[in-house]
Amino acid sequence: MKSGGRPFNFSFKKRFKKSRKSFSERKFFLFILKGFTGEKKFSKAKEDLKI
Repeated sequence: MKSGGRPFNFSFKKRFKKSRKSFSERKFFLFILKGFTGEKKFSKAKEDLKI
């Protein structure tokens, strides 16, 4: 997945923090993130996103 030359995860997190999505949408994004990164990285990303 390309995102302007930067690592996908970085831009994803940035967008994620900016957007004030509904709770169900955020859960859906977390589900996708979990699929991309796997269990270990997912829990770390979850911490970074403060969810």
